[in-house]
Amino acid sequence: MKPLIGIVASCLLISGIIILVFVGFATARKRASADRSKARVNAMSMRELIDLYQHGSGGESEAGRRFKSLGSKARDELIQILDSIQSSDDGDTIVEILHVYFPSEESYLAVGRYADRVGDPKRREFFHAVQNLMKEHFPRGK
Repeated sequence: MKPLIGIVASCLLISGIIILVFVGFATARKRASADRSKARVNAMSMRELIDLYQHGSGGESEAGRRFKSLGSKARDELIQILDSIQSSDDGDTIVEILHVYFPSEESYLAVGRYADRVGDPKRREFFHAVQNLMKEHFPRGK
């Protein structure tokens, strides 16, 4: 009877070790996948972050965190892109990003320049309204 108990105990011990190895492997794979995902977001260009923001489904939150972490560098690059385009979905998205994440004098002026280039009078009026909202939300004298 004692040899049987020893064999059962050995089998249970080996099974436990195998389970721990598989759980450890699965956890490592999940962690590696998350790290790769995070690395992809960290390595994204501003254009890719704009696309991620546009697609929604949680992407805008991740892109927003990335914009904020880049700070004024992101704001300046977004303004540069906005200044180089006429009227487009990208321009509309950049205006939203500047309004939400970077309410500042620089953003305010860039949105005004963009609004002036928009051909449709109703859209132009809308972007000037956004510009005025921005003006209310950024601190003066800082």
